[in-house]
Amino acid sequence: MTLLQQKRYAELREDLPECLCCRILPGWLPLGMQMERKILLDLISAEMPFGKYKGRKLIDLPEFYLVWFSKEGFPKGKLGEQLALVHEIKLNGLEYLFAPLRKGRK
Repeated sequence: MTLLQQKRYAELREDLPECLCCRILPGWLPLGMQMERKILLDLISAEMPFGKYKGRKLIDLPEFYLVWFSKEGFPKGKLGEQLALVHEIKLNGLEYLFAPLRKGRK
């Protein structure tokens, strides 16, 4: 975690209630999302089911691909929600938050 990220995390933690989401993925709640552990773990293991990046983990998709989906429209259902979530995470520079979850899934 960079110094800037550590500073941002410390500032955000002051305003956050202690909850499971905060312990799993620090700094997440300020995005306006209250996520359950299962959603995060599903996101970590989810793979792209079609297209050029078939079989690749959603969190490893290139940002330009996610931007394209955001302009053209995400697929309906769970996949679309997951792609939109990954897009939001990458858009806000929060990819580093996946590191602790990646380690636990290998």
